[in-house]
Amino acid sequence: MSPQLPNDDLSSLLSRSHLGSSIYGNKGGFESRNSEDIHNDALAAAQAEHERVRQGAIRAYELNELRISQFRLHQQALQEEERVRIEMQKALDAIKIREAENKAKQIPKVPPRVKTPPPPPSPPCKPPQATTSNSQPPAHAPTPPAVPKPQQSQTVPQAPSSQPPTRPPLPAQPPATLPVQPVQPVPPTPPTPPKDQASQILPNVDRYVAIHKSLKNLRVFIAAEGKKDSIFKKKTGEMRRIIKQSIGQLIEGKGKNTQPRETIWRTLREALNTIPSPPVDPSIVMVTKPDSLRPNDESLPALYIYLLNIFSKAVVSQFVNEAGVSPKTADPVGVIATSTFAQLDFMWRGKPLIDILIAKMRVACPVLFGIRGSEKTEEGRTRLGWKRDESGEWSSEQIHTNRMAGLGTGYAALSLRNYSKARVQNPWKPVHYWQAIASITSTPSDEASPTQYTVLKALIEHHEEKFISFYGHAARAALQVALVDFPGRALHPDVTGRVGLSARAVSSDHMWTEIGIKEYTPRAEIINSTGSVIAPENATTTIQNGSTVANPSAFATAIDITVEQLWDLWVGPIQTATINTTVQATPVPTGELVPPPPLYYSSFPRGAQIPLVAKNESWKFPSGFWWGVASAAYQVEGAAKDEGRGPSIWDVLTHRVTGYTISNDTGDVGDNHYYLYKQDIARIAALGVPYYSFSISWSRVFPFGRGPVNELALQHYDDMIDTCLQYGIQPIVTLYHWDLPVFLQNSYGGWLSEEIVGDFVEYARVVFGRYGNRVSKWFTVNEPIVFCQTYPQPKNYFSAATIPDKEQQFFCGHHVLLAHASAYHLGKSMGLNGTISFKNNGGFKIPLTNSSDDAVAVQRAWDYNEGWFANPIFVDGDYPQNLKDYVSTLGLEFTDDQKSLIKGTGDIFAHDAYTSSFYFAPDSGVEDCVSDTTNPLYPGCFNTSNINPNGWNIGAAADPYSPWLHSATDWVPAFLHYIQDTWPSGGISVSEFGWAEPYESLKNLKQDILYDPGRMTYYHDYMEAILIAISEGVNVVGCLAWSIMDNLEWTDGYNVKFGMQYVDFTSYERSFKASFFEYVNAFKVYAEDPVVPVYVS
Repeated sequence: MSPQLPNDDLSSLLSRSHLGSSIYGNKGGFESRNSEDIHNDALAAAQAEHERVRQGAIRAYELNELRISQFRLHQQALQEEERVRIEMQKALDAIKIREAENKAKQIPKVPPRVKTPPPPPSPPCKPPQATTSNSQPPAHAPTPPAVPKPQQSQTVPQAPSSQPPTRPPLPAQPPATLPVQPVQPVPPTPPTPPKDQASQILPNVDRYVAIHKSLKNLRVFIAAEGKKDSIFKKKTGEMRRIIKQSIGQLIEGKGKNTQPRETIWRTLREALNTIPSPPVDPSIVMVTKPDSLRPNDESLPALYIYLLNIFSKAVVSQFVNEAGVSPKTADPVGVIATSTFAQLDFMWRGKPLIDILIAKMRVACPVLFGIRGSEKTEEGRTRLGWKRDESGEWSSEQIHTNRMAGLGTGYAALSLRNYSKARVQNPWKPVHYWQAIASITSTPSDEASPTQYTVLKALIEHHEEKFISFYGHAARAALQVALVDFPGRALHPDVTGRVGLSARAVSSDHMWTEIGIKEYTPRAEIINSTGSVIAPENATTTIQNGSTVANPSAFATAIDITVEQLWDLWVGPIQTATINTTVQATPVPTGELVPPPPLYYSSFPRGAQIPLVAKNESWKFPSGFWWGVASAAYQVEGAAKDEGRGPSIWDVLTHRVTGYTISNDTGDVGDNHYYLYKQDIARIAALGVPYYSFSISWSRVFPFGRGPVNELALQHYDDMIDTCLQYGIQPIVTLYHWDLPVFLQNSYGGWLSEEIVGDFVEYARVVFGRYGNRVSKWFTVNEPIVFCQTYPQPKNYFSAATIPDKEQQFFCGHHVLLAHASAYHLGKSMGLNGTISFKNNGGFKIPLTNSSDDAVAVQRAWDYNEGWFANPIFVDGDYPQNLKDYVSTLGLEFTDDQKSLIKGTGDIFAHDAYTSSFYFAPDSGVEDCVSDTTNPLYPGCFNTSNINPNGWNIGAAADPYSPWLHSATDWVPAFLHYIQDTWPSGGISVSEFGWAEPYESLKNLKQDILYDPGRMTYYHDYMEAILIAISEGVNVVGCLAWSIMDNLEWTDGYNVKFGMQYVDFTSYERSFKASFFEYVNAFKVYAEDPVVPVYVS
């Protein structure tokens, strides 16, 4: 029974409903409620409500049926795709089997090489004597191994008083049951090699080969044990994976590898003390068998030796795969490797088992152990460590060079470790480093090989200081031999070919420095131009008697150089794609166009089927609102050298500056958009995207940044623009998106010199003239705040500049403003029918507190960021006052003519607005900071944070590689209001916004990658924020989502994913992510202009 309500409560309840208001809205009240009119009204209201509910139910039913139908279509498409994939895989497997069978029949076996016997132990080649007779190495340094007399070997420390953990009982079988037996270090006597060749081979080289074979046998034995015991097999596999993974996690920095190191050691101790495995005689993996220190220590667990082998193999693999490209990555690996073998409980009879690792180094890089050979013969290549690929062919020269460089660097990281203050002994002393260098440099010039020079260069580069710290002036003398005398012999006119070039690679990098100086400085002859800010050499120098003479370092000569030579000089070898011709578009499979399941709330729903998330009828994107997706040339194009493109500064940064990008990623191939643009344009057209924003590569059009124009590049962008128009997509073009031609950077300092204004305007003239009749929206430069703050560029990779480091960004910004304004006026004078502006960037700046000092700091933040470029263009042609107070002290002041030139050169306010942040004053206060030039926050004098005063983030965090990005879409309407109120323009476009889905690069399953709820939510909320701003009167005219697909995210490389399409960087296949549909759906629901898909005909 329903509870009774008092009349007042009933009336109140009914009055809050539209039915109640109809019944009780007349003045007659209860007296007339039985009248016919009242009953008719009530009946009509009830019928209307019934019809509304019925129609809502019908809509809900139809929507559910539609979703079910879409889901079924999607499932069918996935099943068909899987079926096709399986069939293709079967066909590929069959082809591979046939190819393998054919190769097995065709490839002749390489004849076995003749072994070189180990000579009797003898001291390595005597190093040159130091020129200063009274110089001594540091007190803690070991004595060099030739002359003078070597230092006595260190004594083995006594075992600690505490007993190690008790090992589990070993199985009853004796070691003799294993297929690996102790190998005596007495090899059979082979034919005697030439005397000069045998003399430089280091002791025990063949013993290391025998150890390597024993380790292979042990691996087979462990696999056999695993077949007997599935639990043992599973545990072995887990431990193997843990060790490999931990080695792969090692990074630079003191104390940063504690966790992977402890994980490795814990795994090894588990194999040593906890998990039972058959015993093995450790002497099979040692050069010499040590005397017993205690009874009953004749063996160690086979699993433990096996895991040390896995550990050593992972170390060598890390050297090969990482150190060849990024030498600094070798050091943390070397630290972990030597410290592991130095642990007392990991030793056998007080001796480290590092011979396991050295055996692998011996097989991988024989040159380190004195082995020579000719690279022109099969046998010689085998001796030098060349590898064959899966087809049986020798690996390429580049792969071999990178491999040898990584192993040389890795060997230095192993052998140059200082244990003078450690409580444990050094398992691989620096004497081995000396021996490796001596064994190479004692090679006669007519027997020297490029592999030797590669390894020698890798051994020395970045390790000079450590070598000198051990051996003092004796090391300097040895380096003189390695860097001057030895390469000099190969550089003799009689010695030609690749050997001479490799020798030059060793010597030229260091000939500009004294032996043993701290930093190596590559140079190139650069002719200073008018307006250059390149640091000049002094024209004269003073000699001993006080007179002045011409300074030879200032000598210069004009040279002609080709684009190819420019690449060779500044960048070096690059990667190329397997697809290197333009690919025609093919239809997008219908299965790919099926939208994903919605978020937890409906994606921009129509009507009132979900009452709390109903379409807001007051929101709309007005007719003419333009929207689309964006990319940038260097980030997506690839084809780095193809069709005449010249190198940009980013080619140098990614190739030459180790660690500049995460994983040392480059844009050499990237998305290969240069050849796949037709398909990429067809894909976005199939979703109805009406605008595509991309940038043109300056160094494609002008390979040197100035001078000759590359017609092939212009034809490429001709076709790219025409393809957009063919699919109903309007192109939006950015002239400059950070890829400055390297020739301009080295000629006069790039954006640091006003000379760049003329070159940029000439570039703009060519592009405007070619495409101005087909492109209606132009951006001159992208985010000058960001690219100006990359100055100063990394040292020693470009010509040095005279401007102090801290001031360089402001010189860059000054010249960007002049270049932009000049290009703007040029475009208008050429009759471009469209808008021209530049792309600013930043986020809304929220005071952290209500303090006046925080308010001042916020204003300074606006002035040193958006206002830096917005004030001159949209306000008065000059810098905001806070910034002007500083830059005027640098001589950066605009003349009245320049102010007139700059003011009003933005048709719209284009802003890349990804996020927002809190801002606050420095700890010492703004006033103190402004007066203190040593304050690290000077001259801006503001601080920023993503955490509010209560300790909460401003919004959800993006991928950890993008710590600056948080989802702060709630602040977007206020931000857009601020822009409109502060910098009046012809409208605001959000020219970039996007989201780095957290940990997306770690996902392996494609379906997990494609469903990106964080990015879906970001776009949903951001579009609602723009709609709110428009409804409140902000003139937002367009928006562009970043990015069309996954790409090279600058210094973050390919580890951060902003793309709305997934890219398989092996097959170049693209796949829509769920967020792309979410973005497009906003315009299907709220845009006055229809969303019209266009398909490949």
